[in-house]
Amino acid sequence: MTTYTAIPDGDIDQDSALTQPLMTLYRDNPIAISEGATGAPRNQGISLDNVFAGYLTSTGTTPAALTGLDGVKQLKIVGAVNNSASSQIVQIAFSNDGGSSYGSWQNLAIMSTSVFGTFEMTMNVVSGACSGSGVFGNSGLTIVASSVTVPSGVDAIQIRNNATGGIIQANVYIIGGDA
Repeated sequence: MTTYTAIPDGDIDQDSALTQPLMTLYRDNPIAISEGATGAPRNQGISLDNVFAGYLTSTGTTPAALTGLDGVKQLKIVGAVNNSASSQIVQIAFSNDGGSSYGSWQNLAIMSTSVFGTFEMTMNVVSGACSGSGVFGNSGLTIVASSVTVPSGVDAIQIRNNATGGIIQANVYIIGGDA
């Protein structure tokens, strides 16, 4: 791992020379930051756009969780639902204590047939605003949430199916955050 070394203000003032050791720090410090070196500033997901945050698989009512979402404002969830029975619901719950506990389940999408559907939605985890679309041939998967109730400081989510027999698989992306 590359070592992070803080650059003193005196090395970069208007009268300072551009030296080889200073240029080495300019080269090495960004690498050390990206590697998470000791003492280096932490690069947060919110500083990047469309960052893959995780892959979730939920079978039946067993939830799949994603933690470490501190400072995230917008998420994009792209998933697939495979149900063995109709009228099953994709649900989400939020945590603001690192995933130790979650709020109540909220409906995101309803699968009205017993086969396969896909969905893509964006969600503001500060305001609760949602938008998205679902696809299943001519009918089937309907996005029902235009908003969800979120606690302040969301840092984890869970998704699940509301009944046994279905599988939800989803990629979650961070698409925005708070400064």
